[in-house]
Amino acid sequence: MKSQAGPPVTGANFFNRDAELRLTAEDVRTVYDSELLGAAGDSDLPHYQNRLRKSLDERTYQVAMEIQAEAATQGVFTPDARRALERIYSNVLPNARERVDEALEVLVHDGHLERTDGGHRLAFRLLDDWLRTRFRDHHVPLQKRIDGRR
Repeated sequence: MKSQAGPPVTGANFFNRDAELRLTAEDVRTVYDSELLGAAGDSDLPHYQNRLRKSLDERTYQVAMEIQAEAATQGVFTPDARRALERIYSNVLPNARERVDEALEVLVHDGHLERTDGGHRLAFRLLDDWLRTRFRDHHVPLQKRIDGRR
């Protein structure tokens, strides 16, 4: 993985920590794709989820995961998606609106989400990539779930 391009980096994760290395963007991309998004990085996602689970009761945790799945697969958790989520959960969960509020508050406070003009986005790329990969094949967008009920 040694290259002539780029500034020297000492102690980079996933590389020989005792050597001074010159990394290219391609080197970093390879490590990102194979290590962080691969099996080795898989152990970090449960850490984020466990911390979130400890902050919320089980039902509100489920709401938080719905919010993150929507943000990851759709690029943003919009106000329309929020209303759809509240409507979906209102039949099975007391105080659905308050639980969505609580989930969003914790997700923003803990750095999972950030507020944007269009709603909420995942705050950092690695979490976005982990969750998009996890949910891309089976998450049905919230608005489509509402539209499917009509």
